Amino acid sequence: MSSGLGRILGRIRYGLPADDYIEPLLARLVDPVVFELGARRGEDTVRLVRYLRAPYQYFAWEPDPRSLPTLRAAASALAGVTIVEAAAGAEDGTAQFHLSSRADGGTFTDASSLLRPTPLMQQVVPWIAFDERVTVHVKTIDRFCADQGIDRIDFIWADVQGAERLVVAGARRMLPRIALLFLEHSADILYEGQWTFDEMMSTLGPRWSIVKRFANDVLLCNRDRIDPPRGADWMRCLRGCWRDLR
Repeated sequence: MSSGLGRILGRIRYGLPADDYIEPLLARLVDPVVFELGARRGEDTVRLVRYLRAPYQYFAWEPDPRSLPTLRAAASALAGVTIVEAAAGAEDGTAQFHLSSRADGGTFTDASSLLRPTPLMQQVVPWIAFDERVTVHVKTIDRFCADQGIDRIDFIWADVQGAERLVVAGARRMLPRIALLFLEHSADILYEGQWTFDEMMSTLGPRWSIVKRFANDVLLCNRDRIDPPRGADWMRCLRGCWRDLR
């Protein structure tokens, strides 16, 4: 699995430890609803879908027009995958999307974001340029779920380049109905308005508990939907608790 921010910072983001967590969790979901926010060209889409047992509903969100043709091709070979050609944001409508590329003119789409890059971005990764913007569709998770008749989300994989704050702001109604969140975090504020880790946890509130924190990501569990016994080992409980999802 890969990530924009993780690759930008040159750190190992997932590897075996995260696979050890994510794969068994997804494999045990029954009739799951999964959202992938920032699907890019579909690399993670293909991998995550392979972990799921049918039937499932999988929504791959991607606003960058440069990535959509490859994502469509990847998704065409996968059952149960719906592409959402939009960014998940705080309000429905349109917004300017900052397109990343290589400063030498090469292709690099993985750092594109609804948020403007900060001056620190250029210092940390001087080989990335943000010379173009494009207008993209933005949908809130709340409105999308209402329109699609979705009453729960079992797992959200978010790779939104610093825009986690906007995603959560547009999911106030659905937030108590989400079981698991996989979000990026970074000590480096590379985008204007990007959350710090403490801000993220404070905004989500005490019902969200850390299952596992990785170098640049965190797997969070919503106790309103999964409530393991106090003091229990999180992974052992999560691996066997899907019958208790509510």
